[in-house]
Amino acid sequence: MLEKSEEKIEIKKRKTTFLNVGRHEEISKNLSMLFRCVKKLLDEK
Repeated sequence: MLEKSEEKIEIKKRKTTFLNVGRHEEISKNLSMLFRCVKKLLDEK
């Protein structure tokens, strides 16, 4: 039987990581647009 741990873990976010699993087809998935949008969001805070 599994028991819940009483220990609390604090996670501090320092950076954002994007993970894409699959084929990286620019034509159908347009991943470069995602990178441009993230850059714009980071620049504008």
